[in-house]
Amino acid sequence: MSELVVLTVDQVSAIAMEAAQKGAEQALAQFRKHDRVGGIELAIEITGYSADHIRRLVKDPSSGIPYRQRGASTLAFHEGDLREWFYPGANQAPKPTVPPRLQ
Repeated sequence: MSELVVLTVDQVSAIAMEAAQKGAEQALAQFRKHDRVGGIELAIEITGYSADHIRRLVKDPSSGIPYRQRGASTLAFHEGDLREWFYPGANQAPKPTVPPRLQ
């Protein structure tokens, strides 16, 4: 079972804006600073989305992102659900790869 990750709408928006402006790697580093819920570090890349787009995605029930509302501007996600939504198949075990020289 995945850990519960709590983010405010503003945090999600800030991550999206940083990803668009600075690139995914720097946005991830910044996100790790924001996310201190139970010591969890959620590594997620949200590239190519504006803050408004992210707000619409997480608020739209048809988007399919599982979350629970906590207060007026706080959303609660399960880490695995959020990662799977942005990266389908990300929660599956990686398939072993054969190095090209051994094929």
